Amino acid sequence: MSKEIKKSEKKQAVEKASVSDVLLKPWITESSTNLAHLNKYVFLADKNSNKKKIAQAVENLYQVTVEAVNIINMPRKKRVYGRTSGWKTGFKKALITLKKDDKIDLFKEIK
Repeated sequence: MSKEIKKSEKKQAVEKASVSDVLLKPWITESSTNLAHLNKYVFLADKNSNKKKIAQAVENLYQVTVEAVNIINMPRKKRVYGRTSGWKTGFKKALITLKKDDKIDLFKEIK
């Protein structure tokens, strides 16, 4: 009985996650645009998000069915500006694979 309660609590936690908290913006580059023809889309995701939260957010925002989610953690990089040195922050990319019939129109306003 306690296992069933824990599973339902986890589902509710995933559903409550706001889309803006999980998906920050689409990652638009030449290679990600080429992947869109294969029903694969790349998004910049929050550092604390996981595959389940990302899949749920994409399904809620775009009304599509997510088939797979791959996550790429990009490490931070050291940068030197004259005498001072600092760090360029790392980030997380999410590669979303959709079912064959689904599409996301990221460029509907550009004509």
